[in-house]
Formats: sequence, structure tokens, C-alpha cells
Amino acid sequence: FRKSPRLLFESIESSVDIGISYCENNPMWDQFPAALIYSNSTEKANKFLSEVSQFVMQNLKAKSEEWFLDQVALFISYKKLKEDVNISFFTESQVPTINFNNKESIIWVVVNELKKQKNLYNIYKKELINLFETSIRKETPKTFTIN
Repeated sequence: FRKSPRLLFESIESSVDIGISYCENNPMWDQFPAALIYSNSTEKANKFLSEVSQFVMQNLKAKSEEWFLDQVALFISYKKLKEDVNISFFTESQVPTINFNNKESIIWVVVNELKKQKNLYNIYKKELINLFETSIRKETPKTFTIN
């Protein structure tokens, strides 16, 4: 998280069961990045998460686990339960998955080849690592903030 997760959670309406990122134009296996999922404490949210879990477990037991299995499980569960579960989508500005130019984002979700590119995510990550390593050498508490 780049900022307090409270900012993201406070933006979600209380009636929402599940909050998730959604990339409509991506291939099926990449429409629901699994890096961040909000779950309200509701029966419908539990139903959705149970569906995701069962899909993953069935594939693991059948030894048909594939790359993106978690995201496929989210896609299948969404298609199956979208009429029964109140699902809200995070905006790209709240939880960017491809564009890291917005330093005001609450969290950055970095996928695939973006983990290796020169972008704001990796610059920020390097700053955090340097700050953490410096704090270890100085024997200071392991909590810090970056503006």
C-alpha cells in the first residue's frame, strides 16, 4: 500500500459484498487481478469466496492447476454469481494495474512484465528497500513512511 488502506475501504459502500479490480478488455484469465480483494462480512461474500475456493481446489485435486488459476477462479465465480452478489470494481486510479503515473494511488498492483520495467512502481520499491535497509543498520523501528 502506498497510502492507508482505510482510504480504499472507506470508498466502498456498506452494501458491497466483494470489491475487486476488473479489466474488461483483458483476456478472460486476466480480467480479475487477484492481488487485492475486499470482502465484506456477509453471507453473499462468503458464497462468492467459497465458489472461488472450490474452483481452485477442484483444479488442484485434478492436477489441472495452471498459471492464472486464481484469476480464472475469480472470473468463473463472477460470471456465475454476478446477479446474486453485490460486486464493486476498484477504479484504475484507486488500484492501478498498468499505469503507475498516478502517485496518489492507494495501492499499486504490478503484474507480469511490469515487475521488470523501469516504472514508478520499481522506483518506489527501490526507495522502500533502501529505507528499510538503512533503518536496519541504524537499529531503528521497522516502520516508516515515504511522502
